[in-house]
Amino acid sequence: MAWYKDGQVTVQSGSRTVVGVGTAWLKQVMAGEGLDVLDGRLHEVAEVISNTELLLVDAYAGASAAGVAYQIIPSASMTKELTRRVNLLVATHEEMTAGVQQAYASTLENAAKVEAVTEQVEGDAQAAAASAQSASESRAAAHADSDAAMGYRNEARAARDAAGGEAAGAAQANDGALLAMQQAVAARDAAGAYAKSIDPASLRERANHTGTQSMETVDGLSDALEALGVVAAKAVPQTSATGAAILPEGPPEDRPIPVPEVGLLVRGNSTTGKPEWYDRSKSAWKSLGAEGGGELFSYAWHNGPRASIATLTPGRIPADGQQITLLQYPDAVAAILAGKQNSVTEAVWQADPSKRNCWSLGDGASWVRVPDLNAVQAGTGKPFYLRGGADALNGTSVGDAIRNITGTVSNLSIGGGTAGAFGVSAPTPDTYGLGGTLGSYTRGNFDASRVVPTGDENRVKTAYGVMTVRIFTEAANAGSVDAATLATQLAVVDAKAQALDAATGFTILYPNGGSAAAPANVAVSTRYVMPNPFPGSFVFCVPQLLYGGIWGDPGWDGNTGSGGQAAGARAGMANSDVVLQTAATALLVASFHGGNMHAVAGGAVVSTPLPCRVLCWKLKGAM
Repeated sequence: MAWYKDGQVTVQSGSRTVVGVGTAWLKQVMAGEGLDVLDGRLHEVAEVISNTELLLVDAYAGASAAGVAYQIIPSASMTKELTRRVNLLVATHEEMTAGVQQAYASTLENAAKVEAVTEQVEGDAQAAAASAQSASESRAAAHADSDAAMGYRNEARAARDAAGGEAAGAAQANDGALLAMQQAVAARDAAGAYAKSIDPASLRERANHTGTQSMETVDGLSDALEALGVVAAKAVPQTSATGAAILPEGPPEDRPIPVPEVGLLVRGNSTTGKPEWYDRSKSAWKSLGAEGGGELFSYAWHNGPRASIATLTPGRIPADGQQITLLQYPDAVAAILAGKQNSVTEAVWQADPSKRNCWSLGDGASWVRVPDLNAVQAGTGKPFYLRGGADALNGTSVGDAIRNITGTVSNLSIGGGTAGAFGVSAPTPDTYGLGGTLGSYTRGNFDASRVVPTGDENRVKTAYGVMTVRIFTEAANAGSVDAATLATQLAVVDAKAQALDAATGFTILYPNGGSAAAPANVAVSTRYVMPNPFPGSFVFCVPQLLYGGIWGDPGWDGNTGSGGQAAGARAGMANSDVVLQTAATALLVASFHGGNMHAVAGGAVVSTPLPCRVLCWKLKGAM
């Protein structure tokens, strides 16, 4: 018997799955046989999944390869089983032959008895004829007896002929039994010769493997069992009417393969215990569970710390105004760049806080920015409330507002009454400029807090949490780690890093109208006011003067006891502005006196204007 080797196979090192091309494994391969990829290793087949897929008992130990030759080596245990069954068949035929021979002998014995009876009847008939001849007076009676005897003789001969036919049939049956026995013996001899031709050391015994094979893959087995009254358990049908749902259960071989081309496909995965649906766009079965699933860009309120978002709701990240990249989240970024969500340019997003409910288009190619619904980024203000609206309002936001509260004041006088938000102050004398007190009046006031709660914003009763947005629905290239959770945790860490980066910053200011290309000079005893480069945030400032080719801190040397002389310059904040103040006498003195960085020699005084710049660092925390 030739080893099966049609087609080619693809194997992956460390994987139990073998994929074939041009193979017909359902009828040619059984569990327990050996797979040889011509690399000196033999792998036992655990299960025949389909004509083009096998499952090995152990992971493939060789190097990964695609489209290579192979051969299927039968198990020695199968040969032993075949030999046992042939021997059983031979024994059965021998028993049948013995039975036929016994029936044949019995038939011959009966035939001999019939022949003896026939001879006796013939003798009686002859005696009756003789009696008829000798007894003329009873001739008629004798003739009658003779006729009757002849009838008995004919019946006896018919019985004899029938017995001869039965004997011939028994002989023919005996010949058939002998032929079947000879064929069984020949099959046994052939099986024995085949078993001797296989090296038992190269195969595994059936008792040593745990593989299984669906009985439907063995030709005629199910029909034979049903004919014997053995009814096998039926698998759930693998197909149904066009367009209908399909819910197969059981192991992989009971699931729809090939997958029907139309209709919603749903199945129960007996391995994971979860329902699955078939994604035709990606040719893959996916879980119907909530892990990593859901609508892309769906927003949800998370009632917990940001750190728990990754583990509890994989695929979601805080809506904190952070950047996400095309490399990390290709589907989400591509959708934003394609206009699938409300978005504005990065410049507009940064300049207009009312647009931070939208996505930023980022650089237009490799990254975008998430809406800052939680007001984490500097300048956003208060967190956003989300609500629906007409198309004309879609993508816009409005600041807080309060409905107008109006009231009237009439007949204000001493002793007059007030109600609601109105109140009165103490009576105030009024001389009307005439040098005497002519009377007094009551001053009215208005305070809404007397009748409604007030605060620094208009809001409904609020519970604070974290607004989140889903930026992926499934993990790509999932491996042994939970890729969905890992990606979400990475997004959280990235958001924190971006928030920290947004909370700090650095820039250089050039006072007196200067620039990096042409720094302007500053003079002694002068105050220079510049706008805060980071509005709403505190800044730390260090002034620098250019002298002798060195940009350095001029320090400060004050001596108010000697005529108010001072040298140097300082920079810092005055309210929300940045201010540079130069000293009254000089900009630089000897470095060991003023503490400047310019290596000014002892006794030297620099009072002439010098180029200046101010280094500014944005500090964490809003003003």
